[in-house]
Amino acid sequence: GYGFIAELDDLITKNKAGKLILNIPEGFSALRPIPFKDLSSSWVAAASNLGKLLIFPCVELPLLAKGKGQKIMHLPLSKKKEVREVMSALTLLNPEQGLKVVAGERHLKLTETAQINYTSERARRGQFLPKGFRNVTSLEPIL
Repeated sequence: GYGFIAELDDLITKNKAGKLILNIPEGFSALRPIPFKDLSSSWVAAASNLGKLLIFPCVELPLLAKGKGQKIMHLPLSKKKEVREVMSALTLLNPEQGLKVVAGERHLKLTETAQINYTSERARRGQFLPKGFRNVTSLEPIL
């Protein structure tokens, strides 16, 4: 549930072996990076594998050249080792954009007014999505 914002120039290197940008703890994986243009008006939408959705302003994330970043979404450690909550999907939204929550074969479209129920500060848990849409596979911005 961690992440940060990086400028493209910080990601480029002349080294043949590449450059270490993201520190990932053992046993976890990274989501794909998302390009964006306007940091000041964008919103981050993050969903967990247990069906929580959190939307917050993009300016709450730090601008870093490399590292682990800050907590995007609070994902508590489960007492049961077989049920570990992880961030399963992430996307950026522009103002007045809707959000399509894809859960397997089903999808749910959230208008800008419906997104208010899931809006909070960075590093919060978020709110549960309606039943039937909690197994989130992807989040997609819609016009």
